[in-house]
Amino acid sequence: MRNQRDAERDGDCANEEAGETKRRKTFWASWTRRVVSSQLASRFASDFFWLTVASLAARVGALISVILVARILGAVVYGEFCLIRSTVNGFVVLASFGMGRTATKHVAELAATDKERVGRVIALNYVFSFISSAIVAALFCLLIPALYREIPEATRLIGQTRLASILLILSATVSAQAGVMSGFKAFRGLAIATAASGLGATPFFVLGAYWGGLTGAILGFASGALLNYLINGAFIYSQLKKRGIRYRFDEFWQERSILWNFCLPQTLASVTTGMAGTVATVILAAQENGLAEVAIFESARQIQTAVLYLPNIATQALLPTLTEFNALKNKARYIKTLKGNALLNLLLAVVTAAGASVLAPWAMRAFGKEFEGGVPTLVLLLGVGVILSVCNVCASALTSLGAIWSHFFLNAIWGALFLTGAWWAASRGAGAFGLAAASLLAYAVYLLCCLAFIRKRLG
Repeated sequence: MRNQRDAERDGDCANEEAGETKRRKTFWASWTRRVVSSQLASRFASDFFWLTVASLAARVGALISVILVARILGAVVYGEFCLIRSTVNGFVVLASFGMGRTATKHVAELAATDKERVGRVIALNYVFSFISSAIVAALFCLLIPALYREIPEATRLIGQTRLASILLILSATVSAQAGVMSGFKAFRGLAIATAASGLGATPFFVLGAYWGGLTGAILGFASGALLNYLINGAFIYSQLKKRGIRYRFDEFWQERSILWNFCLPQTLASVTTGMAGTVATVILAAQENGLAEVAIFESARQIQTAVLYLPNIATQALLPTLTEFNALKNKARYIKTLKGNALLNLLLAVVTAAGASVLAPWAMRAFGKEFEGGVPTLVLLLGVGVILSVCNVCASALTSLGAIWSHFFLNAIWGALFLTGAWWAASRGAGAFGLAAASLLAYAVYLLCCLAFIRKRLG
């Protein structure tokens, strides 16, 4: 009798398991059919594929190049290069005058409906990116001695840093070009241009460092940026010809309202974060053995960027799509796209960051023996990258909604927290790890503020 009851109970359990398995299969089959039949999902998958292929090629090339250059230059000289590059990057956001994201938003909105305005917007993009980058480059050269005055070892780098103003101009114009390219949403061509630029720049950078040391590395890096500019320019020209759009340099001033209503607050938002990063790097460099700590921090950030390239790609395709849905006042698809991208970014970031954390000792050792102590910094920055992957989605949402001044104020909160944390960490000699901890705190608070604002804005 007992055996019969046991057999019946086992049979019921087997039936329940079989039913549960069937329900799971039905759910996944239904979900898969929905994704495959969704035009939005199919388009996003295509964009994501091409950007993934391109960014993977470019990122692998960039990571290999920085590892080789770090080994060629050594920790201290590579730290000097990182300091110069970080200083340039802080000014690039001011030099580009927000033209990149401005172009993405307006080209995505107008490409299918107003070709004349698109021609004027792109002309405005080119003209002001050149003018603003030239003015900021001159200001950059004047401010370098004051910026480096607290770093005794860096006073001899003033000449090389001024030489890097070439890189500043090229980086600002390339950023503006990238905005136009994303606005057209021709991601296959964009992928080819990105891969060719990234891989083509690698030999310039490595050979420059090998033959010319620090100065050669700067010139090599700038040569790679020039190649990027030329390839992007050819891509944009092909897109204009294909769509029947021409540059309208004689009429670009008609779009001047964009400068004050969009570019100015976008620039202030970008400058807040860019200059905060530059000042924080200078604070780190001013500590004991500071240049070596800068080298460790920047090397860890290179790995963080390489590991989290998939979330960054997903975000790159997001802004023009959100802008299009917002222009069409399609709130349901807007929210669906935003949520789906945020969840996808979070999942990709968690998986890749977890895997990279396991490999962190070997990753840092690839830069040289002097970098082995940077493993805790790398692990912490990978955690920052997980938060940052969602923050980038929020930034795209703010831009697509036209909430540019709100974006600036949120970035100001981030900058204040980051610099306060950097100063506090420096006062205790925490080095690169302390700066990474300050970054973690600042991004966590920034994300919470962004989510609260977007939820309120979308109702």
